[in-house]
Amino acid sequence: MNPYQNSYPNPYMLPPIQPSHMISIIRNGLEKGVQPRTILVAGAGIAGLVTASLLKEAGHRVILLEAAERVGGRVRTIRSPFSDGHYLDAGAMRIPCNHYLTWEYIRKFRLPVHPFINSTPKDLIYVNGIRTRLDTYNRNPDLLDFPVFPHERGQTEEDLVMQAIQPFLTLWEKADWHQRYALISYLDAYSMETYLKRNPFQLPLSPGAVEMIKVLLDIEGLAEHSFVEIIRVLIHFVDPKIQFFAVDGGMDRLPRSFLPLIQDSLHFSMNWSKSSNPLTRSRFTPVKPLPDAITHLPATSPWLPSPFPFYAESK
Repeated sequence: MNPYQNSYPNPYMLPPIQPSHMISIIRNGLEKGVQPRTILVAGAGIAGLVTASLLKEAGHRVILLEAAERVGGRVRTIRSPFSDGHYLDAGAMRIPCNHYLTWEYIRKFRLPVHPFINSTPKDLIYVNGIRTRLDTYNRNPDLLDFPVFPHERGQTEEDLVMQAIQPFLTLWEKADWHQRYALISYLDAYSMETYLKRNPFQLPLSPGAVEMIKVLLDIEGLAEHSFVEIIRVLIHFVDPKIQFFAVDGGMDRLPRSFLPLIQDSLHFSMNWSKSSNPLTRSRFTPVKPLPDAITHLPATSPWLPSPFPFYAESK
């Protein structure tokens, strides 16, 4: 028995929805509601836009409140003061090839994409007072002079991190959803740095190797965050099979493509300070008065969508 199995999953946790079913919902919509409801969705990020559009298509009356003056949330493209069609993706800037739900919406809206280049062999590295190129470093990782253990020499930061997390990935790939929940519970107290330094599955890495990973993978400000959450992001950058793409003309074209579906339900500059009983009929406390059409609704059901608009799977 694996040690994490002592943490038995919550028996009330619902099994995950299959990817094929989620893709079918994007293509065909939700089942029409027998009794349409008035539903308030908080936030017009990708998750809120998906939630609002699906519920509206299913026949419900949707009120989508957004604090900013734009949709997209963390997806933000800046076009001014640039000229000649230039822009800067200041938020989300790339899409891994295995984010199947995101790709389903890209196809749905017929958005053109192009490859996103994360690095090139001639990228500059300046670490520990040493300047070199990426291809030179890859041939001789020891030249950056990190104080690693003898058996860690000659390995890049990607080699070291994959060596550390492979036992976790192997367990994850073989586990059913109950076991995955137990594995997450078992590792709940581990930050990324704690996992690397106190690996529960094999020999831990040296402090020098941990520092090397943090610096070269650019996670110095994230290493104290949840190990499981960091791995969800990091795995995309150390798996050579995963390619990245970006939307032509700016990533905000994806959230803006939802506007025709929810335009008449969307209200900008709608801040709120708190909500009560989010799983039942409840009320939001707005920072400023809401329009009369919203204020006088009879029983509004609030939705606080989680920012999880994609399904990712490693093959």
